[in-house]
Amino acid sequence: MDLLVFFIFAGCVTMSSAVTCYTCQEDVPFDQEKGVFDVTDCSAPSQNNVDTDTECTGTCLTMISLRTSTYGVTRGVTRGVTRSCLDEESPSLIPSQCDTGCTNLFVGRLDCRQCCDSDFCNNAAVDDVIKENRMGQTCYECRHSEIPYIGNFNPSCGLAFDPEGTDLRYSFCQGLCYIAVTFIEGVEDVRRGCQTFGIGCDRANHPYREDKSVSIASLDYDMKCCLGSLCNRGRSDGSAMIMSILAFFLGQFLALAL
Repeated sequence: MDLLVFFIFAGCVTMSSAVTCYTCQEDVPFDQEKGVFDVTDCSAPSQNNVDTDTECTGTCLTMISLRTSTYGVTRGVTRGVTRSCLDEESPSLIPSQCDTGCTNLFVGRLDCRQCCDSDFCNNAAVDDVIKENRMGQTCYECRHSEIPYIGNFNPSCGLAFDPEGTDLRYSFCQGLCYIAVTFIEGVEDVRRGCQTFGIGCDRANHPYREDKSVSIASLDYDMKCCLGSLCNRGRSDGSAMIMSILAFFLGQFLALAL
């Protein structure tokens, strides 16, 4: 009889060994005017503002997805967040959900999954996860052109860059930030933005290319890429990037003069 009571008690203890997980889901677009994803209850949860599952007998999950959509020349990124319990009633799902880390599923989507097994453990701030796992960075996205009539006269984006300019926008970049400069008969044209996956960023350093310029909308630019959020600010008051660009064009001018 005592042995039977022991087994019943042990079974009750086993059944009650549950953890408490945060549960929420959201999709938030990147704000191209502010240069951030908005901080929400689900992106940085606490016990006061997010629902919980107090009877999770599996593992707590945080899943972050970044989805890129392109509409004409406009590229937007949406951040999805899901916090939930992966229950032991579906044990076959746990390895597939937890053992993947951060994966680039296909072009335009990146997923990151984290699992844990203690109360309220799936509370990692989304911005921290994105930064730690190098899921993307923020770039200035703008153009300044002195070419008449094309509608991109924006001195804040030019070589005399002004980060406080009113017409600057931002992009969330799954690649490298860039600044591209060209002069057409002394007319300045500057672009700043994101090169997805760093495509085209190696041309300037390619040892076998005589023409190291990059063609954008039928214009040839000298382009420099960089790693780090807002690294393509390229201030003209000391930025190594801008100094190298000016040195390049000065060399071109002197060569023609000689």
